[in-house]
Amino acid sequence: MLTTDHAHGLSKAYWPADRSEPVLDQTIGEALREAASRYGSRTALIDGTLEQNRRQWSFDDLLENAERTAGDDLDHPGGDVRLDLENGELNVKVG
Repeated sequence: MLTTDHAHGLSKAYWPADRSEPVLDQTIGEALREAASRYGSRTALIDGTLEQNRRQWSFDDLLENAERTAGDDLDHPGGDVRLDLENGELNVKVG
């Protein structure tokens, strides 16, 4: 059961936090750069449509798109991250 505080966000959850992995103190930009450095051309994201030839992006592609579309926002701590497919183009939005 989840309750909210005046619709301003989550205030109480009846599901315990998963503490099996440590919370990292890094921005999304740092995390993307680390993943691109480590995994490079390996597949990071696959288009969720049911089409036969679904588009795919590597970690390098994802970082390139993120730096182009989100710019300096990648290095600001906190906020939400959205991956949007608009007109066949992957856009990363941070805010």
